[in-house]
Amino acid sequence: MSDFSDQLHLKTTQTTDALQILSKAGAKGYVFQPTNGWVTFLAQERNKLSAYNEGLLLHFSRTSDFLGWGFTLYEGTELVSEYSIQDYFDGFIINKEQLNFDKLVSVLALDEATQEALNTLFSIDNPEEAEGGDFSFAQLLGLEHIEYLAFEVVDADIDNVLEEYEDLICYNPAS
Repeated sequence: MSDFSDQLHLKTTQTTDALQILSKAGAKGYVFQPTNGWVTFLAQERNKLSAYNEGLLLHFSRTSDFLGWGFTLYEGTELVSEYSIQDYFDGFIINKEQLNFDKLVSVLALDEATQEALNTLFSIDNPEEAEGGDFSFAQLLGLEHIEYLAFEVVDADIDNVLEEYEDLICYNPAS
């Protein structure tokens, strides 16, 4: 089964913080319960949500169909850091022009071991070593809910998703 995943992870332990972003944006979405200090949520119009962010917001996407993953981290509405890697149509491409490692480490308050592991991950320069980088990145930050989860996937199959995630919060501004 194809896996394209695209989520937002808010550095908080309160689901209400993610719901507040969805509400301000007027966006339909799904909010997971907090795990490891992050609240994962999926949103219909995810690219406009950073304009309503007041905390640390990580937009994380990945696919298992080919080597491809990346993230954008915001502190409030300010872009902190961005990174992406892919090996598909255009060949092996790493985009780290806006990767601000020092600021990433600072705003996330990462310990030395995590810093070293991320530095190694961001130093990879060939596809063979890059395999699994998405899972390594997620594990290092404590992100959960990264597989088979994107707004479009969940929204199309909400009944089955609710069987697996019984405490998932469904938010619809039209309701």
